Amino acid sequence: MAGVYHARLLNQPAARRRGLLFALIAGAALVSSCCVLGAVMVAFVDEEARTVSHATARGEIPTGDTPQLFPGSPGWLPSGKGSVIPDAELNAGEPQGLWWYPQLQSTGVLDAVVELYLPDGTYVLRPRPGGPFLFDLDGHRAAGSTVGTFKREGEAITRAYDRFSYTEPFSKGEDDEGRWFDVGPARRRPIAPVKREHLMGTWRSAGSGYTFRDDGTVTIGINNAAAVGEQTGTCKLDGYLMLVTPANAPSWVQFIGSTGNGRFLIVGNRLYARP
Repeated sequence: MAGVYHARLLNQPAARRRGLLFALIAGAALVSSCCVLGAVMVAFVDEEARTVSHATARGEIPTGDTPQLFPGSPGWLPSGKGSVIPDAELNAGEPQGLWWYPQLQSTGVLDAVVELYLPDGTYVLRPRPGGPFLFDLDGHRAAGSTVGTFKREGEAITRAYDRFSYTEPFSKGEDDEGRWFDVGPARRRPIAPVKREHLMGTWRSAGSGYTFRDDGTVTIGINNAAAVGEQTGTCKLDGYLMLVTPANAPSWVQFIGSTGNGRFLIVGNRLYARP
């Protein structure tokens, strides 16, 4: 696959070749939530869309059949199939919706590990989006990604996945960043669709950053040992998805969410904060 792509790359005009190479580097970085530098136009979708029906929940992000690709990589598209992601909340003490917990990498980068808890007791690690507000269970399973079950009993929660069962202490509470629950030592925080007013301004993580502006432009950047580059294009924000289309490179679709009452941004599996 890599050899075919390399041959096609060499047959492209120089400008196109640079764009494709940039997208390949950017896509690989985006899978681990790094990004590229460029001025990007943003089309914001009204937050009212969060309460629409199942049909409308497929949104305006393009869909396609790309089971061999992973979210955030160049060319990946949500399937347009799946069930609506419930709002993140503790319903009678039971978690449901999208939550995340921090995980420090050996490089010193803080990742956000995203989990999905469904009302029927299904537990999903790093869920595969099916659309702006959809979770694609079939696509997630086909990709070999983690899916299992969970059950809370009193002050303990049991999660069963990857042929193992884990029972850990469970506690919950609320602070100035909203509601939370702990599974063992790791604290989970809720994830919500990004609101336009919370998106404006600069967000930074280790080696990368975003600056969203009122005029609809955003600067997305990477500057670390893995890659450095710049590109311009267009971007559409819809629910939990963001579509970026550079001028001379393939587009990519990436997960995006808000957490901490709008204080933090999650793109892919990377946590961003205000500088």
